[in-house]
Amino acid sequence: MARVFMKIIFCNLVFLFFVISNVLAIDVAVVLSADYEPLLQVSMGFKSYLQEKGVPVKAVEYNLKRNDVSIVMNQINSLHSDIVLAIGSKAADAAKASITSIPVIFSMVVNPSQYTRPNSTGISMEIKEDIKLKEIDRIFPGRTRLGIIYSSTSAKEFDQIYSAASSMGFKVVGRKIDSAQNLLSAVKDISGLIDLFIMVVDNDIYNPLTVKGLFMESFKYNFPIVGLSSFFTKAGAVISFECNYQDVGRQAGEIAYDIINGKKPGSIKPSYPRTITYSINQMTAKKCGIDILPGILNKATSVFGK
Repeated sequence: MARVFMKIIFCNLVFLFFVISNVLAIDVAVVLSADYEPLLQVSMGFKSYLQEKGVPVKAVEYNLKRNDVSIVMNQINSLHSDIVLAIGSKAADAAKASITSIPVIFSMVVNPSQYTRPNSTGISMEIKEDIKLKEIDRIFPGRTRLGIIYSSTSAKEFDQIYSAASSMGFKVVGRKIDSAQNLLSAVKDISGLIDLFIMVVDNDIYNPLTVKGLFMESFKYNFPIVGLSSFFTKAGAVISFECNYQDVGRQAGEIAYDIINGKKPGSIKPSYPRTITYSINQMTAKKCGIDILPGILNKATSVFGK
C-alpha cells in the first residue's frame, strides 16, 4: 500500500513539474528569413544556450520564405510572445517595422545599427575588420597590398577596412564603382598593384555572374581572393571567413537571458561574432602560387578543390 501511495505522489510531482515548466517557459517567436542552414544553426545555438541555463523555452518558428510577412507579424503581436528572435535581414526588417512592444533580438544582419531600437538589439553577421586582417596576415604572410572594389552601398565597410588595415601596416588600393558592369574594368585597373583582394558585402556588385571575371584575373596576376562565404570559396576565392553560426545563436541566447533577468534591450549594445570559421579552395590557391600550410587546412570547415 505504501508503495502504491509513493507511486501516486511521484506521478503527481512529475505532472506538477511539467505544468510549472510550461507556465514558466519563455515564449519565443523565431523568425527565419529563409530555408538556409546557417540560419537554422543560429536558432539551434540560441535554444541550446537557454536550455543549458535552465530556462524552459517554447519556441515557435516562422519561415518568411513560406509565410506571408504581415500574417506572421500580426500573429506574433496577437500571441504576445516574450521575445522575438529575428534571423536574417528579411526577418529583422519585418520585426523592425511591425514589432514595437516585444523585445527583439536580431542576428545575421549587416549594419546592425539600423535595427537598434529601444526594444531591440542583437548580433551582426559581419566579422570585425581587425580580426579578419589578423587572420589574413597569419595565413598569407607578406601580402600587404590589399585591393578592394566597392560602391556607395559598401562605402562604410571600405572605410572601416581602410582604417584598420592602415593601422596594421597594410596598404589599401581601393576603387569605387557605380555598378557591377564596371567591376571587371576596375579589377584590371588595380591587378598589378595588389597581392591580395578582399570582397566586401555588396550585392550590387558581387554576385555569381560578376565574380567570374574577378577570379580569372586573380589567376592571371596570382593574387588570392578573400570571399564572403563558402559559396564564393567553392566558386574560386582562395578563402572566405564566416561567423560561427551556432555561436552567434548562443550570443543571442545570452542577450535573451539578460532580457529575461531585467535588462532593457535598448541598453544592450549590438555585438559582433566572437568566433570565426573559414573555408579554403586548395586548387585556386595552387593556381595563385600559394601553398596553404597543413595546420591551416586542417582547421578549415570546408576544403574545396583537393
